[in-house]
Amino acid sequence: MEKRLPDLNKQSPDTALLLHIQDRNPFAFELLYERYRKHAAAFAQRMLRDDSKAASAVKEAMLRAAAKRDSYRFGSSVLTWLFRIFYHVCLERFPRGKASRKPEAGNSGEVAAGAFDRLDPEHRAMVIMQKYHSLSYNNIADVLGRKPSWVKWQMKIAYDLLGVELQRTGNSAAGKTDKAAPRKKMAKRPPAAKMGGGN
Repeated sequence: MEKRLPDLNKQSPDTALLLHIQDRNPFAFELLYERYRKHAAAFAQRMLRDDSKAASAVKEAMLRAAAKRDSYRFGSSVLTWLFRIFYHVCLERFPRGKASRKPEAGNSGEVAAGAFDRLDPEHRAMVIMQKYHSLSYNNIADVLGRKPSWVKWQMKIAYDLLGVELQRTGNSAAGKTDKAAPRKKMAKRPPAAKMGGGN
């Protein structure tokens, strides 16, 4: 008996699109691409912090999703499956041994970016997936091939590291401002009057 695929339109669920993609329907891939292109672009931009590399990663990730269409297991999350591909493509392009740029004094955005740059790729990806894409611990564990308990533990470490780096980078940036600012002379205080002793 011939397999009957569900009708396809812009409102079709992800699983219907994947069925059509596995049946080599190019229109289904176009719909999936448009649906998740912004997710891929935002993730790649925050992971790589480089417009050119991020744009290249998005194209590669979506092409790889089409090529690996048979690896999707129905019943699981399509978003998680795609994020696994996004993550590995970004990992291949992740800068190695590149020194983070120094934040400009007084620029809180630069301070936060400088702290974020110092996270390793796995911690950075976890924070991005939770904070900006609202993925659960279970989803993130599925993307990384880890256990949810491990992700929860590492997520705490990631935010702790981020807090330490924010403080350190912020203090470093503030230090430049402090050095530039002239110190005010403290006015001399008169000596305190002695208390008279009573009998």
